[in-house]
Amino acid sequence: ADEVDTVKVIDDDLILQPFQYFVIAKDSSFQSIYNDTLNFIISDFPNLNNSGDRLMILDSLNRVIDSLEFNPNWGGKNGVSLERINSELSSIDSTNWESTKLDSGGTPGIINSISQRDYDVEISQINFEPIFPLYGEQVKISANLRNIGKNNLTCSLQLFEDVDLDTTNFQLLETRNLIQINSGDSISVEFEFVVDSIKGERTFLVEVSTDIDQDTSNNRFYEEISPGYPRNTLVVNEILYSPINGEPEWIELYNTSIEEINLKNWIVSDIYTIPKIIKNTDQNLLIQGNEYFIIAKDSTIWEYHKSIVSSVLITNFANLNNDIDGVVLKDQYGNLIDSVEYKSSWGGTSGHSLERRFHTDKSNDSTNWNSSIDIELSTPGRENSITPKSFDLKVNSVTTSPEFPTIYEDVSVNVVVHNVGINEINNFSVSVKILKKNNLSELELFDDLSLGSGDSLNLKTENSFALDDSTKIICRAITDLDNDTTNNSYTKMLYPSFLKNSIIINEFMANPYKEGSEWIEFYNNSHTSISIKEWMISDLLTSPTKKEIVEDDIIIQADEYFVITSDTSKFKVMGETKIFEVNFGALGNYDDGILLYDFNSKIIDSLRYDKDWEIEKGRSLERVSFDASTTEIYNWLPSLSITGSTPGNNNSILETQPYTNGNVKINEIMFDPDNNNSEFIELYNSTDSPIDIGGWNLVDASDNYSELSKTFFELSPDEYFIYAADSAIFGIYPELQSSSSIIVSNTGDLSLSNDEESIMIVDHWGNIIDSINYNSKWHNKNINISKNKSLERINPSLDGNDKTNWSTSVDPIGATPIKQNSIYTEGKNSEAKLSFSPNPFSPDNDGYEDFTLISYNLSVSTAQIRIKIFDDK
Repeated sequence: ADEVDTVKVIDDDLILQPFQYFVIAKDSSFQSIYNDTLNFIISDFPNLNNSGDRLMILDSLNRVIDSLEFNPNWGGKNGVSLERINSELSSIDSTNWESTKLDSGGTPGIINSISQRDYDVEISQINFEPIFPLYGEQVKISANLRNIGKNNLTCSLQLFEDVDLDTTNFQLLETRNLIQINSGDSISVEFEFVVDSIKGERTFLVEVSTDIDQDTSNNRFYEEISPGYPRNTLVVNEILYSPINGEPEWIELYNTSIEEINLKNWIVSDIYTIPKIIKNTDQNLLIQGNEYFIIAKDSTIWEYHKSIVSSVLITNFANLNNDIDGVVLKDQYGNLIDSVEYKSSWGGTSGHSLERRFHTDKSNDSTNWNSSIDIELSTPGRENSITPKSFDLKVNSVTTSPEFPTIYEDVSVNVVVHNVGINEINNFSVSVKILKKNNLSELELFDDLSLGSGDSLNLKTENSFALDDSTKIICRAITDLDNDTTNNSYTKMLYPSFLKNSIIINEFMANPYKEGSEWIEFYNNSHTSISIKEWMISDLLTSPTKKEIVEDDIIIQADEYFVITSDTSKFKVMGETKIFEVNFGALGNYDDGILLYDFNSKIIDSLRYDKDWEIEKGRSLERVSFDASTTEIYNWLPSLSITGSTPGNNNSILETQPYTNGNVKINEIMFDPDNNNSEFIELYNSTDSPIDIGGWNLVDASDNYSELSKTFFELSPDEYFIYAADSAIFGIYPELQSSSSIIVSNTGDLSLSNDEESIMIVDHWGNIIDSINYNSKWHNKNINISKNKSLERINPSLDGNDKTNWSTSVDPIGATPIKQNSIYTEGKNSEAKLSFSPNPFSPDNDGYEDFTLISYNLSVSTAQIRIKIFDDK
């Protein structure tokens, strides 16, 4: 390519016979690779460029005999030769050239590997029928022959089996002779030999032969076949997807057949997140009939079980999700053999394996799976703990009547016996014994009992015993047939329970500030000291989870308080109140509850609250009465303590008292203020005693509650109190800034109607103290503008719903908050007088009686007078 270099091959005569090859090599080392090369010479001809070059053959007269110009795209790269397909076709046609097909890298001195031979027969395929046989099926064998030579030929065909599957020991099974194949034809030859029942891997060799074959490299074909399996021949039997204490995840498979199964090339995968496929291709993995096989992520699995008698494969398969995932099992042909998609609700959490109940039942039936009940929490390599036995009685439960007996009560025993086996059991007995102070006695014996598979039997003793001390109840089902006696007995310790409400819920903080914690205060409502050892507490929603309060023998004296909180570091209490930190669950702000259990799990006290209880942030609910029901909303009120709660102390609400109607009066109402003013309501203590309005509420017709004061607030006799919607009230009535008798809600609006409204004052105990149904028509009709003017009560002692007892304020600023009303009138017996002199009079400007003088003497300091003057008509 870069420069033309001509090399004379030979000076002497060299005769080439027809169809004879001749090789020119740069040195003789090529002979060690290509031994069949016969005609060659050594010549230091030019180096051929790897990127492309040109070759020419010139005769002795320098005439071009043949030539080509090649490039790497034709082939011949990476140590293999570039071969001409057909010598009769053009040498410069790139489609007439390809890389050699031989592993040796070339064919010097012989026919090119890509060139058609005169005689060449090949085996292109061994066929099995069926292609994917199932275990035990008959398999037929055939071979595809193809004559790729130029001429017709006759050949022989032989079938061998690799007996030891090691490609060394072949057994001849059949020979077929005189098979004729025309050039370019393909035929399929079926052998008479058949595999009657395939039960494992089989490997066969087919060989074709003829004396004139010019290429024997394609005369042999080697193929293996192994049986597939029907669905559920091998099943997923147990899964440990949520291990604890470092145990690795693992899967247990079970061979439901009686035949051996080889897991070579089988596939196991999970389902969710990013499914990971494990395919065993390296080794034969055999599972005998009715045996187990374990696939574990780590060899430490043996550290967690006394014995695993089955085979174990250690491989890093996918991480199994703890909420929802699955296992898919496929054979070497990709046929689905078994699969399961589990959910945590099926079982298998907290270190327990998920066990399959029956091999024959559906793998995706949730009722066919449950948590292992084995003492090791799982059963790798052995029968699942939840798989029913042929004969198996189980004492399911032992209860008493009453369920939580107190001291000296008579107790009878209830026993539930369940036949968890597959077969009916007849003529069995159930013994009920009691052990008190090392004295064992039989309470009752039930004889001649029968129970069908899956059925239960409820037994109740006719005899009873007095619970005068702790007592052990021992119940046992007795039969010689039982395959599993570990579940035949049931023992129950019975201790005298405490009376209901012996300890009660007295106060609770369900919605603390961020820097605080939830807590519950309890009170010993009995007359004796009580140990709360092994007592439990829980919230109610979404599901109660019992938490032990204390393991030690802690005594709560009569009338003593104790507090349970979720975080003692965020809880402060005065005095020596006992405090216990228990993670009892978060109390909801709108709907939840509290349950207190004694050591017997008997509910001693409980409550449930909802949105109607109006749980406020940073403010506890206090119990009103120890005797009234805990569950009633009327028995709970918001704390009036300045700190928002009283843990460890008497409830603040017990320091208040209910009041009667009329003790406090609604005295003035500003319902239509200007934009720079505020709605307000004025109250007046009409009694001669102080009144605490802490916790009182203002209630409108729509049942909207506005609490007047969240803490104690004493109103002295004849004292006024203002409840305002907005601090703008101080700009209109600046004298209020120095008053302690005003509370501003800062809501900006009391939602008082400008037309008519019903408002009530309700004390902390729910008593209606005063109520008014005001109307805008109560304003004085002779005052043209009533906006920003209050309605004032003329006299607090008169009926508040008498419209004649209300009118418009005549104070220059439109209202009299925390002052006597501008239209206040005290009832007196003095007579009002009105006189005219002269009357009649004649304003005719004649100088006589042109004027009249109107004189009045009123019994009140403020009044409205209407005067009408008539002419003589």
